[in-house]
Amino acid sequence: MQLKMKLYTRTLALMFLMLLTGASRVHAGSVFSEVVNEQLTINLPAKKSMTVLNFSQQGDPSTRARLVVTKGGFSLTVRAATQIINLPQSDDVYSGPVVIAGPAEVVVFAPGQTVFFTYKLQAN
Repeated sequence: MQLKMKLYTRTLALMFLMLLTGASRVHAGSVFSEVVNEQLTINLPAKKSMTVLNFSQQGDPSTRARLVVTKGGFSLTVRAATQIINLPQSDDVYSGPVVIAGPAEVVVFAPGQTVFFTYKLQAN
């Protein structure tokens, strides 16, 4: 429960800061944070990997944003966004980071949603 509250508090604080400054993308070293309103596509090159640290959404809870990875011609939804409304009562549980190895295409589908997406890029 403590990890969930820390994640919730940090997510809200960073989202508020990004919205206040008008930034849609912020990065510090190899960690990137983005606010996605419709769709974001990232082409992950070979010998790189992406660790998804946060994938949460604000807005209509009936439509969940999805993180879809395409690799070798096959696509797979690897995560549905965590709702940041109604926490800590939410049934969503933070299940840890997702690691994606390149080459791959990573797409955030967020139709009509505001999604906060944080990831780290590193060498494979």
